Amino acid sequence: MEETYVPLPVDLQVVEATSAFEGKTIKRMELLVLSTLKWRMQAVTACSFIDYFLRKFNDHDAPSMLAFSRSTDLILSTAKGADFLVFRPSEIAASVALAAFGERNTSVVERATTTCKYINK
Repeated sequence: MEETYVPLPVDLQVVEATSAFEGKTIKRMELLVLSTLKWRMQAVTACSFIDYFLRKFNDHDAPSMLAFSRSTDLILSTAKGADFLVFRPSEIAASVALAAFGERNTSVVERATTTCKYINK
């Protein structure tokens, strides 16, 4: 997202393209795309939610580095499987947080499943 050297719009042209655009035109197209996206360019992933769920399932205390590390590993391993694309990033993060805590403490999983009405064991 950050560039130390921002190329000129003309430098972004494909060599030998059938149509070439002026720098002003490229800038106008970029602004149109960004305004359509309401300038939200950050991808929402399970990592966006993991801190929230780790804290929620840990009585709002900061999670241990072990839980955070284990959660990150689990999230990255789910990214390799196409089967997980049917789940929302928040669902993956909640499941991963429960799995990370559940490996050490089953009472966390029991408490979470009784207090969250949307959790299905």
